Amino acid sequence: NFFYNNLYHIYIDGDGGIGKSYFLFQLEERLRNSNINHLCIYCKYTKSIPDEIANLIKSINNEFYLIIDAFNELEKKEQEEMIKIVEKLLNNKNINIIISYRTKNLEEKIKEQLEKLLQNTYTFSGVEYESSLTKVIETYGVEATKFIDILETNNPFYLKMLYTILEDPKIKKEEIGDLVQITFVLESYIKSIC
Repeated sequence: NFFYNNLYHIYIDGDGGIGKSYFLFQLEERLRNSNINHLCIYCKYTKSIPDEIANLIKSINNEFYLIIDAFNELEKKEQEEMIKIVEKLLNNKNINIIISYRTKNLEEKIKEQLEKLLQNTYTFSGVEYESSLTKVIETYGVEATKFIDILETNNPFYLKMLYTILEDPKIKKEEIGDLVQITFVLESYIKSIC
């Protein structure tokens, strides 16, 4: 309930690998489950918002969330273009804007522009990487180092797949090699949902 029912323009900073993307992924799921209109941009994979989509968002008459994750993954020119879009959207009082980036990974000028535009800063403390691995071991009773390649991708979709697989009691019966590749997780995920 941290964001709901209030208008927020906020940027979230924090060190790499501490859960910012996963936090925003969870927020997006809550918005989807609550039927709240939103758009989540993962800058690692999506580098821009097309004009027609930006114009559509600008004209929205009810509550809307624009989430831009890993802003630092954009090239400087892409960051400048995204800032221009955000500036235009700030005029619509129905739009909540949340931008995350990795601490010390933005030029000072860009960081200052974000601070001026969004005005609210939240430093995400997250969890230490070692603590999250310990939690995986405790929760699922598996040797987490087998999944290190998936965990290190820091990809919300792969992590969601891994979570789904580890929730399945049948997975513990399978013999898993010491080096589990992402393809194994994809295959197991597809089997579990089919």
